[in-house]
Amino acid sequence: MFKDGIFDNVSIHEYYADKEYISSSALKEAVKSLNHFDYYYKKPSERKSHFDFGNCFELALMDAINGTDEFNQFVTVYDENERPEKDKGITSNKNQEWKKSILNSDKYVINKVGDESVETMNLMLESCIKDKVINALIKNTDYQKSIFWTDKKTGLKIKTRPDVCKISKSVIVDIKTTKDASPEKFSKDA
Repeated sequence: MFKDGIFDNVSIHEYYADKEYISSSALKEAVKSLNHFDYYYKKPSERKSHFDFGNCFELALMDAINGTDEFNQFVTVYDENERPEKDKGITSNKNQEWKKSILNSDKYVINKVGDESVETMNLMLESCIKDKVINALIKNTDYQKSIFWTDKKTGLKIKTRPDVCKISKSVIVDIKTTKDASPEKFSKDA
């Protein structure tokens, strides 16, 4: 499907669907055992809200610092108050279908309120936008380029999708969201 190179037009779904090239997540499983590696490739992918939240935040941060408008293009804000049958709970058939249509779309989904929400994301953005180091790292960069290469020593086909990169300056930035940014906790999460 892909060949060695750097691409900016590969969707996140195409990137993860490719099984010819191996990601760092797959390599981490292979270090545990080949059974772990095999399971990683066979298990069906599932939507995880914290991954959606992290990707939504990255898009919003890139928009805020670089003046782009990708958040609105790739994100759906989930608000239970917008369900079709407002007089019924979310468990009604019509409301369940509405919710499934949102969660099964190709867009990232973020809650309007709560822990992993637009509300939380905006507080995080305020802090990041004021930080000169974050601005310097992210200003005028490329977001989620897909990089595919064949390791000359092993012949392994490897891929990565850095959050932010400046190819011309050999800079890669990995944006992380975490509940506890203390050095002790973050070093374990990262």
